[in-house]
Amino acid sequence: MTGAPNGIDREAVYRRLDAMFDRNRLTNNGPLVREFEEAIASIVGVDHVVAVSNGTLALLVGAVGLGATGDVIVPSWTFAGTVQPLVWAGLRPRFVDVDPLTHSLDPASVRAALSQRGADTAEVGLVVPVHLWGRPCDVEAIDRAASEAGVPVLYDAAHAFGATHSGTPVGNFGQAEIFSFHATKWMSSIEGGAITTNDAALADHCRRLRNFGFAGEGDIPVSGINAKMSEMHAAVGLTQLERFDTIRAANRERYEAYAAAFDSASSTRPSVRLAPVTNAGSSPHGYVVVEILADHPEPARALQSLLDAENVRTRRYFAPGVHRLGAFDSTDTGPLPVTETLAQRCLSLPTGEAITTEDAVTIAGLVLRGIERITDDTPIHIDATPAVGSIA
Repeated sequence: MTGAPNGIDREAVYRRLDAMFDRNRLTNNGPLVREFEEAIASIVGVDHVVAVSNGTLALLVGAVGLGATGDVIVPSWTFAGTVQPLVWAGLRPRFVDVDPLTHSLDPASVRAALSQRGADTAEVGLVVPVHLWGRPCDVEAIDRAASEAGVPVLYDAAHAFGATHSGTPVGNFGQAEIFSFHATKWMSSIEGGAITTNDAALADHCRRLRNFGFAGEGDIPVSGINAKMSEMHAAVGLTQLERFDTIRAANRERYEAYAAAFDSASSTRPSVRLAPVTNAGSSPHGYVVVEILADHPEPARALQSLLDAENVRTRRYFAPGVHRLGAFDSTDTGPLPVTETLAQRCLSLPTGEAITTEDAVTIAGLVLRGIERITDDTPIHIDATPAVGSIA
């Protein structure tokens, strides 16, 4: 998660907006949106990109575009915005657990859910894994399990723009993947999202769905929705894409600063673990997430309170798990022990251009000393100048 919205070249945005107003074309698949789609396709190396107004509608349009019905296998350890559009698409969540190391959907849990049968069990119509924290899932194992069951896979890659798996950019897996370009993402168009796929027919169908189902003037063969990206948001997105390498490098510098600070203390205080990049993957490091391993019933909550007092803003993504939220409390869900554990341990730290690498080192020190305090319940004096971060 970025510490705050990253910087932007305002003059470049204004130039694009001036041209937009000169054309008098503000929306409805205008030239900036098409240029944005082409830029995303080039970075991701995918055949088709369908830009939409946000990541939530990308999931909704993608699920409807795939014709999914019945149950959807989805992790509970994710943002509620992963699950809500699937419910709006008419699917019933079947929550499964995640891998304790990667925090992403556990392929063994997917296989078990796909084989589940019973009088009250609907057929599984879709699998929606999440590349959590921008780290790629075990896509081979998940895709293989779903393919054997004849079930499509729609990846939630909201965090993972710029990530790769075995050298292949995220955006190429399953039947389709979705990205979010919300203001809180490291690569932002303020509001926006995209569906990526190598299936031309699916892409064409999704383009109709995002525009009320129109196939031509006065012709609506399918029921669609308004999910179009505006020209203004495409202008911001294009401008930020020009800073793609710069922002990603800044993210990596902050991540490495945290990692070095925690590693230096690991031999004497193995009480914190950075969420790793696994599955032969690379990450854009838009999030710095730690597991707090302190002997405390709610270590992340306790540490967050101490960091708040030092003016360091953190977030407890995604506690509690989605299956514990009121909107989903009627869902029949079995035990999810890894999800429950991560909800108690995980804390997202400030990162991105809003802080410096020196700030990251200072925050890491505050984290380590805060863990000492919640473990031993002994007062400590923090004499470093507190770093200010905010996580939206």
